[in-house]
Amino acid sequence: MILNKTLLCDRITAAGLTHADVAKALGIGKNTFSAYLNSEKSFRLDQVNIMCELLGIYDDTAKVKIFLL
Repeated sequence: MILNKTLLCDRITAAGLTHADVAKALGIGKNTFSAYLNSEKSFRLDQVNIMCELLGIYDDTAKVKIFLL
């Protein structure tokens, strides 16, 4: 999975959330979330689904642009 970090971070900011908020929702630490953002790790599909719900990303085209599933 290839991540568009800029688009994801923009969505997080637009939702009024922090990286720590998203990490908590995923059940991971902030440092681990940063590793995902920096492509040191790949998000699992269940994590992508949680983020999409949290950030209100329901359009498949938007999901592809951010997560390139």
